[in-house]
Amino acid sequence: MKLNDDIIFKAQAKAELARPKTGTAALLVFGGLALLVASLAGIDLLGVFAPLIFVGGLGVLMLLPAHNATAEQPTSWGFLAIPGAFFLTLGTLIFMMGLVNHFEAFAYAWALLPASVIVGLMYMKRFDEAHSIHHKGPRALRFFISAFMVMALFFELLVFQTLGPWWPLLLVGTGAFMLWKREVE
Repeated sequence: MKLNDDIIFKAQAKAELARPKTGTAALLVFGGLALLVASLAGIDLLGVFAPLIFVGGLGVLMLLPAHNATAEQPTSWGFLAIPGAFFLTLGTLIFMMGLVNHFEAFAYAWALLPASVIVGLMYMKRFDEAHSIHHKGPRALRFFISAFMVMALFFELLVFQTLGPWWPLLLVGTGAFMLWKREVE
């Protein structure tokens, strides 16, 4: 009985599919090593990454319908881009604040949340070029990001005194550099 070439090819293809991929195995090895090192170092990975995984992950899932939409194939679930951007930003903020243990920063970081809503709306309406968000959105984004930066400077330098007594020296140094540069030119 002679084996047909099709049968041999199908058997080889089935054996190839059954074999685990190298990338999956490498991911398991490196992931396991990372978890082992974190466990030995006493790092609570779930505590650190929980906001990013759960809140940010929810945001990413909500952004997917708008991401998969095209100009020819819009989706009725595209509105989820707005809360998706909000949750992704919130999860990232909580993650970063937890990473550096500086939750006081929410006193000024809240300004990024309305900015994320604007970005979500702009993303949702990216195929509708006549929508007013494309004209008003960038100006509103500049306002909220500028407010974030001004409040960050105010809170970190004056209220939280992050730089302590060094920030006046930073101002003096910057001013002296500007005067020196002016004289050189």
